[in-house]
This record gives sequence, C-alpha cells and structure tokens, in this order.
Amino acid sequence: MLKQEIQLLSESKYEQAIGAVNPPKQESPLDPRPYSYSGMPLTQAGGLLPAALELKEAVRLKPGDPVYRIFLANIYSRLKQKTHALAMIRGQDAYDAGKSEEARAFAKHCGFATWDNSRERMQPCT
Repeated sequence: MLKQEIQLLSESKYEQAIGAVNPPKQESPLDPRPYSYSGMPLTQAGGLLPAALELKEAVRLKPGDPVYRIFLANIYSRLKQKTHALAMIRGQDAYDAGKSEEARAFAKHCGFATWDNSRERMQPCT
C-alpha cells in the first residue's frame, strides 16, 4: 500500500494516491496508518481541512504516536490554528512536549520558545 502511494505521490498523482489508501481504511478501520497515509496526498493537493480530519482520526486511534501528532500540528499551523497545533504537542501523554526536539522545533515555528510548566503554556520567543 505505502509503496504504491509513494510512487503516485512522486508522480504528483494525488487523487490516485488518496484512492490507494481507501481500501485499507475500510479493511482495517482501527489501523491509524491508512488515515495518516491519506493525509500526505491530501496535504500535497492543498486539501488541508480533509488532511486534518484524516490525521485527527489517526491520533484518535493511536494518541501516543508523536509522528501523527506532529503531522497534525503542522497542518493545524498551516490552517492558522495555532491553539490546536500547540494542543497536539502539549496533549500527548507519552510524548514530553517540553523536552522533545521535534516539539521544540515546531513550537519555535509557531512563534513559541519553550513550555512553561508553572504556567501550563508555551512561552513566546523573545
């Protein structure tokens, strides 16, 4: 499945790549990977809202996976939904947003520097 989608993505055949992931979503509805994989071509095709919905389902199915959370946070950021983006980073129990290199880089991208545990919020970059 993923090999075919990667090939289709490299050829900019986004609609076909999206279609390639639909059967696995129906066959294994509790598997978060097809939802994440469908987010890739949707994002490339400019469908940020549908991509966010797909990634949101992947996060729901596997909330502890940092890849799904960071990908969804990136989409939220591109949609100018900074609060949702930061919540994706902050809300992960198995993923320490204050110490993760990926989370710090993303927070900086969103205009924040560090997680302030005493105030339970991100501190703005200075």
